[in-house]
Amino acid sequence: MTRLTPPLTLAIGLLYSLSFSVWISCVTAFLVDIVVALTVITSRTLKVSHRALVGFCSSVLRTWFSVFMGHLEHFGGITLVMTGDSFCPNESALLVCNHRSWADTIVLYSLARQVRMHGDVKFLAKRSLLVFPIYGFAGWILDVVIFIKRESDSAAQRMTKVFSSLTDPRRERAPYWLINYLEGTRFTRAKLRAAQDFAKKRDLKTLDHVLQPRTKGFIATVHALRGSAKAVYDVTIGYQESDKKHMDPTFPQMYFTPSLAERIIHVHQRRIPLDQIPQDEEELKRWVYKLYEQKDDFLRGFREKGHFDGRPMRWNRMTWMYWVRCQVITYGLFLFFLYCALRLVSAVR
Repeated sequence: MTRLTPPLTLAIGLLYSLSFSVWISCVTAFLVDIVVALTVITSRTLKVSHRALVGFCSSVLRTWFSVFMGHLEHFGGITLVMTGDSFCPNESALLVCNHRSWADTIVLYSLARQVRMHGDVKFLAKRSLLVFPIYGFAGWILDVVIFIKRESDSAAQRMTKVFSSLTDPRRERAPYWLINYLEGTRFTRAKLRAAQDFAKKRDLKTLDHVLQPRTKGFIATVHALRGSAKAVYDVTIGYQESDKKHMDPTFPQMYFTPSLAERIIHVHQRRIPLDQIPQDEEELKRWVYKLYEQKDDFLRGFREKGHFDGRPMRWNRMTWMYWVRCQVITYGLFLFFLYCALRLVSAVR
């Protein structure tokens, strides 16, 4: 087969990805923001069981997001090389991860899919992102994003209220993964220098491959969810570096350009039972700093060897059949409800 030239490959990839983005955004705006919102409101009005409502939102998100993941795993060619501990299906957990790129979220969703938890992933985000067009409201209505006011002085006291949707007794057997990037921002060389200066002033160990973690929010989260979550999942992502010392693959590469070969991302994961984590606030703070020192060591070894040490684990790419099924369900429902809406408008006229 004749291989396409890089400019032509890029052009085809951009055209396809832009078309995909516009189409999936329309689906999200209509199917999630309108239809799901009306369904949730109606369900609450009719007092449908909370557990059934959570299960419904989880199923919608699992199907809807699989359309994205199939695009990235097949079109973008992402391939995970996993080592470490196995994660448990149907287990609520707090997940902490180093933060390099928007691609990190893709990796975490792919990890969740390995144990069928990709419909139950939650994120913490600034409340200002609630007004982000289309996706802000979708994240809120599907209970994917927990919006918080970071500037609040009483954040620690308010955490119980913030996480009420996760600690609600009616959520029994409705597990979740709560993702927390403790560095608070994506890794850059400039931010690393600032973090190292901070560490020297606070008499902390200086790190070279991750930023210093922000402990206050994590400590409040652990205290609020200790009776709900069962473990902390510690994930360290290692990206290869290109000849120009840039992260490889980047998110734009995976999303906008078709892959002619596998784009490999390495992942080391650990499962730490929550009952093994200190309860005292100062001890927990030291535990978090130690955790990120270990991450720094993992990444240093990765840079030297090109892989993480640990027990190899199998990663399963999404099957074509499952991806096609999710697209048929998502787009089929979109066209059905759009048809019903147009008929309703026509009847009113």
